Amino acid sequence: MMNYPLVYIIILNFNNWADTIECIESIENNTYKNYKIVIIDNHSENDSERILREKFPYHIFIQTRKNNGFSAGNNIGIKYALNEGADYICLLNNDTIVDKDFLVHLVSAALEDKSIGIIGGKIYYYHSNILWYAGGVLNWYRGGVHKNINRLDNTKYNQRRTVNFITGCMMLISKDVFKDIGLFDEEYFLYNEDTDFCKRTLKKYKLLYEPKSVIWHKIGMSSKDDSKIYIYYSTRNRLHYFFKFYHKKYSRGIFLLTFGLTRIVKCILWRFQHKQQLIHVCYRGFMDFFNQKLGKAENL
Repeated sequence: MMNYPLVYIIILNFNNWADTIECIESIENNTYKNYKIVIIDNHSENDSERILREKFPYHIFIQTRKNNGFSAGNNIGIKYALNEGADYICLLNNDTIVDKDFLVHLVSAALEDKSIGIIGGKIYYYHSNILWYAGGVLNWYRGGVHKNINRLDNTKYNQRRTVNFITGCMMLISKDVFKDIGLFDEEYFLYNEDTDFCKRTLKKYKLLYEPKSVIWHKIGMSSKDDSKIYIYYSTRNRLHYFFKFYHKKYSRGIFLLTFGLTRIVKCILWRFQHKQQLIHVCYRGFMDFFNQKLGKAENL
């Protein structure tokens, strides 16, 4: 007979109450019953707080009063859950829809092996069976990389296996992980925080891909390359991640040369595409890292 440890599900909302409602309603139909939902509103600029409080008065609602990003917002929920006696914490993007058995499969896998620190499942693009995540790897140059992304699902992606990167879109994390390695690094603000967390967790625990746990993610298949926010944070945060974990001078030299050249090529392309604003934010990402201006960037 399965034990039912207490799971706290953390949902971070910023200005997107409609997706948050659909996500929570799908969770409420799941078959695992020993769970609590914590809604973290990251200081939304619309009516999210009023709408979500009225819609879900029976769930826990926390207002951050300041938007300090993905890591800081989730850390507030994680600390609350740990103080309330959570055995596991499930981080779930608010723009996802879950299968009714998603949590049963995550917890079952966790209980089979206490050396597992983080478990992730199979993630499809919304309303499709096209894969967005089916396991991942940590790459010294690129950080966390999704394997098999944009591929049509088939049986070869149904094998449970250890991995070394799990996306922050869905993570089931043992309470012991936070006690041993700490919370998410809030310097990132947005992007790469899951890569950092996986890298630290691997020092003491295994990471597992459990394909029986399925969710759908409302993310487009097109590139983010025309987003100023993405260009800025991905530039600055990849530098932060690499310099945090790789300390040999020759490694840093190779990384800076390679990363710098790829960004120069992108900037040349943006110049011909009349996207000068992307050149500006890319340059600012470099400069803010070297000037140690981490956390939230203003006026992008």
